[in-house]
Amino acid sequence: MLLSFIKASVWILGITLILTEVFSLYPLQAYGWQASVGTMIGGLIFGTGAALNGGCAVSTLTRLGNGNLGKLLTLAGFFIGVLCFDFLQAEKLASAPLPAPTIFEITSNWKIWLAGSISLWMCWELGRLMRTHLNRSFFRDLIAPRYKLSSAAFIIGASNGFLFFLYGIWLHTRLMGEMARHLVFEAPSPDPLLGILFFALLTGISISALHSRRFYLEWQPNVKWLLYFTGGIFMGIGSAVMPGGNDVIWLSALPSLSLHAVPAIFSILVGIAVTLFALRYVGLNIQHVDCRGDMCKVGDTP
Repeated sequence: MLLSFIKASVWILGITLILTEVFSLYPLQAYGWQASVGTMIGGLIFGTGAALNGGCAVSTLTRLGNGNLGKLLTLAGFFIGVLCFDFLQAEKLASAPLPAPTIFEITSNWKIWLAGSISLWMCWELGRLMRTHLNRSFFRDLIAPRYKLSSAAFIIGASNGFLFFLYGIWLHTRLMGEMARHLVFEAPSPDPLLGILFFALLTGISISALHSRRFYLEWQPNVKWLLYFTGGIFMGIGSAVMPGGNDVIWLSALPSLSLHAVPAIFSILVGIAVTLFALRYVGLNIQHVDCRGDMCKVGDTP
């Protein structure tokens, strides 16, 4: 599963890098940040929140699109968490992360070599994916209820590569962050296109859930909803401190070769692992996910 995330990031980096070299333009809404102690602390906080919530920023939307209305509390908690950090910044009790150049802003010949190397890998990976579908119906595979990890990484990476080049960071965690800064610092309101892209993403998730028969409306409150809200607050604070949620880290920061991306990923994983061990220790049932053969299964369900 981790390898599939890396593959998606490489697809994004390759596509964006090629497009920027061809058109001599780079995403205006792409930001790089320096690695710091705050990056590690923010990652640990975000990872703790993701474990309490039972999913990261991306899977929160996935489960909301699948009908779990409790995940609205995660989004509310996330927004409150970002607000808390912004208030601390406004009171000079927390410092803003320091910016750093991305790969797209650097002028160097090694970018050509990097683009060429990734292009070779993309051709090889695309050929491998095409061979797996050669003896089957492409349309049937396209509307399959489940994708293999490599196929999903390609679709996510290719789609986000073009979106990232055309717009920059477009994910919902950025939308909520800008909404919070608008309220606290009277910064400009978020670009309406961010809201449109958010609803487009959620609509795609819901259509997929209906198609694969995974949609099930969960609207009755239960104890887990408290964990959703608490986890969302931790995730919001962590994303503001790092900065960026795991969606921004994997789909924007790492493809931009931002200096804080790898430390952020490492600290998020550590935060998730430590919290899951703690939850298991107190008796909470943690689902086992088995990933092999380019597929992931929870129990007997792919």
